[in-house]
Amino acid sequence: MISKFEAYQKRNWTKIFSGYWSILTCSYLGLEHSKIIKETLGFGLDTVIVIIRKGWSSCYYDKSELETFGNQLAKHVKKNPEIVDSWCAQVKKNTDNLKKVMNQSQGKNISLSEFKSFLTLLHGYVPPYVSVKQIANFLSKEKLQKILPVLDESRLYSEDLYTQVEKFMQSLAETISKKTGYPTHLVLSCTKEEFETYLQKKVLPHKKVLEERYKSCGFIFRNGEYDLISGYTVKDLEQQLLGDMNQIMIKGQTAYPGKVKGRIKIIFDPQNVTDFKKGDILVTGMTRPEYVPLMEKAAAIVTDAGGILCHAAVVAREMKKPTLVGTEKATKVFKDGDLVEVDATRGIMRKQ
Repeated sequence: MISKFEAYQKRNWTKIFSGYWSILTCSYLGLEHSKIIKETLGFGLDTVIVIIRKGWSSCYYDKSELETFGNQLAKHVKKNPEIVDSWCAQVKKNTDNLKKVMNQSQGKNISLSEFKSFLTLLHGYVPPYVSVKQIANFLSKEKLQKILPVLDESRLYSEDLYTQVEKFMQSLAETISKKTGYPTHLVLSCTKEEFETYLQKKVLPHKKVLEERYKSCGFIFRNGEYDLISGYTVKDLEQQLLGDMNQIMIKGQTAYPGKVKGRIKIIFDPQNVTDFKKGDILVTGMTRPEYVPLMEKAAAIVTDAGGILCHAAVVAREMKKPTLVGTEKATKVFKDGDLVEVDATRGIMRKQ
C-alpha cells in the first residue's frame, strides 16, 4: 500500500480544515468539496483527502488545484464584483435554512427522504461558503480591503454552522444507537452510503468493521468517488501528506501581526480546559466559536489550517492578537509546553 501513496508525495498539500467531524460527516464533505462545488460553479477541485482518528479529522487540498480554483474565483469577481455580495447573501440564507431544518429534526426518527432534503440544503450551502472563504486569499490587497468587512460579516454569521451540522449528525446517531445497541461513535463511523442504507433498510455494518474504522481511517476523493482506507495504511498516507516533521521552525500566513514568546498549549477539544493560562500560546488544528474564551487568554494563536477568512483570522483582527494560520503542521511539529517565538509579522513560529 505504501507504493500506492507515493504519487501523493510528489504533490503539495495544504490542510483546509481540522476538528471534530465524524467519518459520516466527512464522507459528505469530501463529496461536496471534490464534486458538488465544481458542478455548481463550473470549476473546482478534483482531489480531496480526509484523515480521521477517533472523531478528529483533517482535510487536505492539492495546492496546485487550490491555486487554480482561487484564480478562477478571482476572475469571476473581477468580471462581476457584485457576485461577492451574492455569495455572502447565499451563505446567510442557507445558514438560516439549515439551522431551521436541523432544529425541527433534532432527536427525531428521520426518514431517508427527510434526510435527503437536509442534504440538498447542505450541498447548496457549500459552494458559496467555500467561495467566500477562499476568495480572500486570491484578491489584491486593494480589492480585499474594500470587501473584507462584508466577507468577515458573512463568515462570522455562519461560523458555527459546521459545528451544528456535526451535532445534528450526532443526534441522529444517538437515536439510532438506542434502537440498535451500537455505540453512537460507531454509528458515526458509517459512510454516507451505509448510513442511508440504514435509514432505508435498518441495516448497519458489522461492529468490528466500524470499530477498526473509528480508530483510524482515510478518504481519498476524486470527483466525488472515493477510496476508503483504515488501519496502518492511514499513517503511511499521512506521512506522504505532511512530509518532514523534524523542524524547529514553520511558516504560516499572517492573520494579525506581532511578535511574542511563550509556552504553547496544543488544544484539540476546547471544552473543559482547566490548565490554559493567560499568556499561553494557543496551537490547534483550527478554531471555532467555542475556542473564543481560550483565544481571549492567549498571547498568540497558531493554527494548522485556515486562510485570511478562517475563524481564527477574523477573531484575531477583532482581538488584535498575533496570529498565524495555515501552518499545516504546528500541532505535529511542536509539543505541548514547548517554548516558542511566534513572529506573526514575518509569518514564522520558531522553537526556542
